[in-house]
Amino acid sequence: EKSPSYCTKCPNDFFAYEGECYETCDKIGPDYGISLDLQCVKCEIDKCIQYDDACQCLKCSEGFYVVSDSITLIEICMPCRLQNCRECNGSGNDDCIACKDGFYIYTDPNTGSKSCSPCRENCKVCSPDLTCEVCNDGFYVNDKGQCNPCESPCTLCSGNNGELCTQ
Repeated sequence: EKSPSYCTKCPNDFFAYEGECYETCDKIGPDYGISLDLQCVKCEIDKCIQYDDACQCLKCSEGFYVVSDSITLIEICMPCRLQNCRECNGSGNDDCIACKDGFYIYTDPNTGSKSCSPCRENCKVCSPDLTCEVCNDGFYVNDKGQCNPCESPCTLCSGNNGELCTQ
């Protein structure tokens, strides 16, 4: 049985959720927004990681981008088309703006098309000339931009010769 203080309707500029009135839905917790009937609801769009006050998706998880569904006009998350693309802003191969770790954006000089090409072995972040900027754990970037293993017992190291053991 509902108590006398259980709200089913709230005053103007307040929103109901589970019998209480809230000035803003985000006071309930992250990912709460306002429904069309002015109730607070949990926003649930597949692959969405950030919402606005009306539960419209603002940001998708890695490998997806926001697009407005032409029928419902609700923002949904669609996968990036380019293989190994971490962040894109559209459905085309050329819409990739960042590749997953271990890959870099390669633009074919003849066709201008983009792809996510692999970095050298044990490299997490590299430039188009394959110079490594960040190595996988257990490796360090040497003075030639390549990844060399840390000396045991180090699991994390840095410096041109891996001489700085950080873990």
